[in-house]
Amino acid sequence: TFPDLDLPPGGYVVVVRDTAAFESRYGTDIAVAGQYSGRLDNAGEHLELQDAAGQVILGFTYADDWYDLTDGLGFSLTVNAPTTTDPAAYGEKTTWRPSRIAGGSPGYPDPAH
Repeated sequence: TFPDLDLPPGGYVVVVRDTAAFESRYGTDIAVAGQYSGRLDNAGEHLELQDAAGQVILGFTYADDWYDLTDGLGFSLTVNAPTTTDPAAYGEKTTWRPSRIAGGSPGYPDPAH
């Protein structure tokens, strides 16, 4: 269960594997919704965001081979257009791009250029 967050329109929140490790690297100014268990599979996998009642808000599958730069080099997958409204688009390579900097920009917009 994640804490109640007051997330403004256009705001960002992150879900992390280890809050202490995340805050040690990125600081404490980023809104952390909570921790997930396990590990994200570098080979790709299906992710789901569920509401408090367990209903799927968004579900998609990402693939390891979408971009060479995101395969073990420290760059993350970043949504091209954070305002994407078509849920099916999140499972398509063209909706994503590599982050501009290694480690990504958790909690902040990632500049496209």
